[in-house]
Parts: sequence; C-alpha cells; structure tokens
Amino acid sequence: MRSRFAHFSYRFFVLGVMAGALLMGRDAVAAEKYTPDKDPVKLGMDALGKTQPPQTAEAKAHFQEAVDNQWRVDEAKFGLGVVAVQEKVAPGF
Repeated sequence: MRSRFAHFSYRFFVLGVMAGALLMGRDAVAAEKYTPDKDPVKLGMDALGKTQPPQTAEAKAHFQEAVDNQWRVDEAKFGLGVVAVQEKVAPGF
C-alpha cells in the first residue's frame, strides 16, 4: 500500500504534466497566428527604432495586441515599458 504522500505526489505530477501539455498546445496555436512579417512585437519594435521620431502610439497598439493575444508577452510588456519611458521623456514626439 502506498503512503498518502506518494499518492498525493503522483496526482500532483499528473496535474503538472497535463498543465504543461495545455500550455504547450496554447503556444503552438499562437505560433500559427503570426508570421514574421505580421508579428506585433517585431512591428512594435520597428515602430520604435526605425522611425524618427518614434511612432509611440503605433508601437503601443502593436505591443498591446501581443499582450491581448498572449503572444511573446514578456517582450511585449517590455515594449510597453519602453513606450511609456519614451512618452515621459519626450512627450512632444
């Protein structure tokens, strides 16, 4: 007979594996959504870095789209932070 700890650990392990599979499936679906030329994070970074003055409103919209669709969220939130700093430092641009 297994101990309660072993039984609990087994259930926790199975739950973790199932959660991991769901997260990987979600990422696979999101990966099919954007091609490199339509990637909102890339478009947002391009709007910030390749235009003079930076197009902060356009970049912010791209980054927010990425966050809303759970696409490269860490990079999109970083981009939103960069936009906020740009708007604070140079509000006239």
